[in-house]
Amino acid sequence: MNKRLYLIAMGFAASIGSHTVQGCAVDGYIGSICWTAASFCPRGYVSARGASIAIYDAPAYYALTGDTYGGDNQTYVKVPDLTHRESIHNGQRPGSMYNYTWGMYLGFESKIIPFAPEHSHSILLNASGTGNIAISSIDGPEKDAVGNTWSLVPAGLSMFGFSSDGYSASNSVAAHLDGGSISTSVFPPLSAPSQESVPTVGPQTKLTACVNVDGLFPPRN
Repeated sequence: MNKRLYLIAMGFAASIGSHTVQGCAVDGYIGSICWTAASFCPRGYVSARGASIAIYDAPAYYALTGDTYGGDNQTYVKVPDLTHRESIHNGQRPGSMYNYTWGMYLGFESKIIPFAPEHSHSILLNASGTGNIAISSIDGPEKDAVGNTWSLVPAGLSMFGFSSDGYSASNSVAAHLDGGSISTSVFPPLSAPSQESVPTVGPQTKLTACVNVDGLFPPRN
């Protein structure tokens, strides 16, 4: 019984081990991409860094991809370049305005954000203030207002109470004060508008991507 359990356990472990290495298996399908934590790709694979391979060395790979990822389509072709890139499926997602074709390279690691160009702003200013008006302390009607102070006068007569033309205001007087002038200045920016590069890539862990160029030809069905 113990021997039987041991054999079952060994078979289970072998099954797990075989699935573990399927990512970069020697007998993988040509054109498949695997990832490894090692610094090199196993036999039958090349690093997915846009390397060039001769067509006569990898005719099956050429039959599958052609020059989709580069090459002269006569003597050599290239494998996908995944350096600093992420892989996405080709096609157009429903509701999206972008159609990504097979082998297309797109996107940037950073985005240049331009600052607003030099411009000006207008400012609306509402100002208010207070003032003092000297009023005669003598009850009217009097002949003269002391010190040529403001007087309440009939139309067409002098507004200063220095003659018999007017009467002094005993309680209050209405007056309008003209506001002073406002000067404006233009202040140039301290420095010329500049641009700033903003990264668009999130946190990542770097591994080694490998392309199978010498494995099994993938069946269509």
